[in-house]
Amino acid sequence: AGLQIGVAPEATLMHAKVVDNTGQGSFESFVAGMEWAVENDADVISASLSTSGYTESLIDPIRNAQSNGVTVVAAVGNGGNNTSGSPANVYDATAVGSVDTEPEFPSNWRFGLTDDRVSGFSGGETVTRADWGESKTPDDWPDSYVVPDVTAPGNVVWSADTNTETATQCRGLTPDTTDLACRQGTSMATPHVAGVVALMES
Repeated sequence: AGLQIGVAPEATLMHAKVVDNTGQGSFESFVAGMEWAVENDADVISASLSTSGYTESLIDPIRNAQSNGVTVVAAVGNGGNNTSGSPANVYDATAVGSVDTEPEFPSNWRFGLTDDRVSGFSGGETVTRADWGESKTPDDWPDSYVVPDVTAPGNVVWSADTNTETATQCRGLTPDTTDLACRQGTSMATPHVAGVVALMES
């Protein structure tokens, strides 16, 4: 499309398919993907997936990744104000929310976004030990903490498109390219942060 996309252009990408072609998966498949990434010396895991609530079975795998020097970056979900999901709810993960950023592409389009304003779909809340059930939380966790840890652009994000036959509409407008897809969600903010982590690692 004649544009540079991505945050860490010289990073080596590794792909672990943990959901099916409809986007459905299990905690077991996600954990297996994390374990595979750790075994293959990944530096950062980008998890653009979320389920509501507090999933105890994700605590140990995320802590294991962290203890092996692998940063786990996870989307908080798109439930809006006062919501967040797992794996982002795990204290040891880097939880990511979304902020609006007016894109510069295409140059003649404007979406009316206010830079750095939290996106309407992006959530966040204070998580406590009681939310998890205190007996389930590691001793070194604080009594409460705020999710997300960080935000990044996640509303009207142009991403590489696998469907190169059809141009993707974006808020009723159709760009003159089939190479990019217009997406929104904390799942789009998460890889921005993973890219920054990759740059920090380098």
